[in-house]
Amino acid sequence: MMRSIFVFISALALTLPIVIPVYADYTADYPLTTYAHEKIRGDLIYTIGDSEYMDEISPGDTYTASFALDIPESSRVKTARLYAYWTRSHAGEEGAYPEMDVTFDGNEVKLDREYGDRKGDGDYDYPGGTYCYDVTDYIWESGVCIATIENSAAESKSFSMIALALLLIYEDEKGEELEYWINEGCDMLNMKTIEHAEDAVTTAKFGGKIDVDKIKSAKLLTIVPGGNKGENTLIFNEQIWDSVYAGDPHSDIAIDERDVTEYVVSNDNMAKIEDDGDYMVPSGAFLILRHKEEEEMPVITPTPALSPTATPTTVSATPSVSVTTTPMPLVETPTQKPSPIPSPITPTPSGFEAVFAVAGFLILTMYIIRRKK
Repeated sequence: MMRSIFVFISALALTLPIVIPVYADYTADYPLTTYAHEKIRGDLIYTIGDSEYMDEISPGDTYTASFALDIPESSRVKTARLYAYWTRSHAGEEGAYPEMDVTFDGNEVKLDREYGDRKGDGDYDYPGGTYCYDVTDYIWESGVCIATIENSAAESKSFSMIALALLLIYEDEKGEELEYWINEGCDMLNMKTIEHAEDAVTTAKFGGKIDVDKIKSAKLLTIVPGGNKGENTLIFNEQIWDSVYAGDPHSDIAIDERDVTEYVVSNDNMAKIEDDGDYMVPSGAFLILRHKEEEEMPVITPTPALSPTATPTTVSATPSVSVTTTPMPLVETPTQKPSPIPSPITPTPSGFEAVFAVAGFLILTMYIIRRKK
């Protein structure tokens, strides 16, 4: 009896089509990880320059982008990082990771870090990724920098470039006090092939404690290649924004910059990028905090105290005033003395003076008479 049942089931299985569900691995399995977290006095620049999408870069072909930088003369470049966002890398019909030779202003630069993801099975299982290069030694001042990528594969291996980007962090004693987290990665998401919505959320954790009362401003910068349909969500701690990534600056990459000052928490801030039906590849998340200047308070407080120290100003003014006023009496005094001088010239007759005058007159008269004789 059991043997008959087994034979029946086996025969039935042979007559029915066999359906094996296939789930592409477009889940959020690669969180964006922190490359750097520091406090400096200075600022940060992130730009894609004039780079744009380029399809099917074959062996020997090149891709070039330029970046115009405006760096304060008083600053010093601390970190310069070149990002290559690439996609659809393959050799024939097989997915393969690209081979690149990269130069920056004519200098060959080596791969510093690499991040990649791929569907995992089925057709068009082509990987995409973020390659990172340290170019700190080649930037000193304002100007235009040029980066070039060459497909250096010996075989028939092609890839497409989404964009090149340059991150520049510089220190400047005249600048603001800055704290930043640089999170990097590559995480392919496609909600249309994912069973659970929570599996389509890429995370970026900005670890550490923050004194929220000392925060002047906070900016969140996120980079999402492929985000161009607006079917997505950005979450920062408890704040939610819908339809964030819609192909800006161009249709193959979305870069969003927003003020998150009101939503910063004191410990372990978190950003989440969720795909709601838009294939996209979160590849970067930067949190930049600007701190209140604590030095300003001591400087402002002594200001009233400085007014007493301004006493030297009045003291120094005293001689100048005395110097200015002293000659005035000296000029007036001589002008007043001539008026009393003529009064003694008109003699006031007295007895002795009269006798003396008469005697002198007689003597003079006698002298004249004798001379005539």
